[in-house]
Amino acid sequence: FQETTRVLTEAAVKGAVDRLIGLKENVIIGRLIPAGTGFRARQLARLRQAEERLALGEAFGGFEGEPPLPGLDTASS
Repeated sequence: FQETTRVLTEAAVKGAVDRLIGLKENVIIGRLIPAGTGFRARQLARLRQAEERLALGEAFGGFEGEPPLPGLDTASS
C-alpha cells in the first residue's frame, strides 16, 4: 500500500489524468468494461457523431468557445 500511495500522490501533484480506457482499470474501480456485444456499435455511433460535429463546424466556420475535437490538428486553422 505504501507504493500505491506514493504513486497516487505523485500523480495527483503532477495533475496526471487517466482516461480509464482499458479492461483492468475499469474492473479495478468497478465500472463497466469497454467491451461486449454493443461496444462496436457504440464506438461507431460516437465516431459518426464526431464526424457530424466536424462537418457542421467546417460548414459554419467553427463554434466559438468550443474546444477542438481530440486528435485534430489545430495548427492549420
